[in-house]
Amino acid sequence: EYTLYQHSYLGYGLMEARKKIKALIAQEASASGKFSVEHPCFPAGFREEVMAGDGKSQVTIKGMSKDALASQKSSDACHQQVRRILNKDVPCAEKPCSFEGVYQPELDKTFIDNPFYIFSYFYDRTFPLGVRDEFKLADVKALTEKVCKHDVSLFAAKEQQEEVGAENHYCMDLAFQYSLLRDGVGMLENRTVRSTRKIKDAETGWCLGASLAVLDQNKYCKYKSY
Repeated sequence: EYTLYQHSYLGYGLMEARKKIKALIAQEASASGKFSVEHPCFPAGFREEVMAGDGKSQVTIKGMSKDALASQKSSDACHQQVRRILNKDVPCAEKPCSFEGVYQPELDKTFIDNPFYIFSYFYDRTFPLGVRDEFKLADVKALTEKVCKHDVSLFAAKEQQEEVGAENHYCMDLAFQYSLLRDGVGMLENRTVRSTRKIKDAETGWCLGASLAVLDQNKYCKYKSY
């Protein structure tokens, strides 16, 4: 017998998280009277027009220049920005909570002896850069620090250089993934996690888990003996 726990954090998929982070950056810039801002989450050459969170003003978000990046640890600055969208200050009605005031059993007490899998965009962002199968959350942090230096020459393999160079959101995406696990659900950095596309030839993904939850909730599948 298994006791199951599940929760779907709507609005915290990778694409929606990007929108929230950018809107927050734009909102802070707008509140300071700025209509353009350089940000360490993005590499030099990045440029995007973003509507501030209040929906009243538009701000140009740019990647930070190499000279500016050299004067700070961009991964920490990006992580602090990303962490804010988790809304950790929302009141927790039923403790313990993860983020957004959502109840969640304590991860490293309740699930201490079981393997922990991360799927979908976690796999898509870590596997191409050499993080394989089983690793620690600390490895994701180290990878984030490396990527957020915005220097593709730090990667020895040509395919990895091309991967990072082709996607301006790599630093922000990895910072969000790390923050979601560490700050959001409370995973310790020495916790071992696994990532894969398939388990026993079955494709892993959010849709399958959501389908199982819906089927259980609505009793579509029933057993009847004759």
